[in-house]
Amino acid sequence: MARDTAVTAVLVVSGETLIASAVSNLLSADPQLRVSRLLVSGDGWDEVVKESVRMRPAALVLVAADAEGMTAVVRRLVQEGLRVVVMSASTGYPATAAAFRSGADAVLGGELDPDELRRAVHEVVAGHPFVSRGVLRGAVSHVQGDVAEERADGWRDVLAPREREIVRLLVRGCSNREIAASLHLSEATVKVHLGRVMEKWMVRDRLQVALRALGVDGGVRR
Repeated sequence: MARDTAVTAVLVVSGETLIASAVSNLLSADPQLRVSRLLVSGDGWDEVVKESVRMRPAALVLVAADAEGMTAVVRRLVQEGLRVVVMSASTGYPATAAAFRSGADAVLGGELDPDELRRAVHEVVAGHPFVSRGVLRGAVSHVQGDVAEERADGWRDVLAPREREIVRLLVRGCSNREIAASLHLSEATVKVHLGRVMEKWMVRDRLQVALRALGVDGGVRR
């Protein structure tokens, strides 16, 4: 089968020249991405939004010092039909939840590796939400066990008891094998239950199940 050679336009937006250059260079290593940079100074976000709309990239990587404080900007970009990846060192649970609720398609922490950065862009372009591993670990730490269940959007009523048990273990980072061992089930049975959860929540994979359970996917576009 011939490899897809389509090139995807990506715009990196940052207030720091060196950071913008570093992120751009990492993404440019992927031959399927055509990367541009846009620098913002001070409160020049009106111009950033206008220029982003004019360039109309398939994905916009917003490198922000304060992810939670950028929600208004993210909301404006999303309203213009842009897909936004928020990348920030400030990605605790409140910032992550705020970014997704403002419509961001992905939230990335400063700890991610180049492959994870490029994968995030491809996932977002394909229409799928994404969080880096470090951000997801932080969310899980904040919303452990039954607290996650209380934050979820009515999943006590939607999911069967066994499905709730499996989701609770999933958000704690357990693999299918570990979930099966903990609940004395086969891995095949765990996969069947997870498949039913995905159908009920209309999501496509384990990551989206975890996001839904943690209550941080409110603004994610499907």
